[in-house]
Amino acid sequence: MPASPSVLIVDPSADTREVLRTLLDGRGLMALTASGAREGVDLAQRHQPDCIVYDVACEPLPVEWADGETRIVVLGKLRRQSEGRAGREFVAKPYHYGPLIRKIESFLNEARRSLGD
Repeated sequence: MPASPSVLIVDPSADTREVLRTLLDGRGLMALTASGAREGVDLAQRHQPDCIVYDVACEPLPVEWADGETRIVVLGKLRRQSEGRAGREFVAKPYHYGPLIRKIESFLNEARRSLGD
């Protein structure tokens, strides 16, 4: 049986990380969490998640994720130019969890379709 798709949540808010982890777990997805960029990069290198949810309150996106290979949902108050690239989706704060979860699932479905080609 194939492994569950994985999502790395990088957010400085412990409450946000826990809510997202719980919602994603409930949908059968494996959720990894990190409170900052350094920890997020380490987890991403070790686990190679299918999608990353990254709150830019942590700091700008890590340079390691600039390749565009990993699908990233960027959470923030202002859209930054580098975050409008393919494989990235900007979600403005404040956001609702339902649409955010749907965006994550959409990215995971895109990733599955591209692997099937």
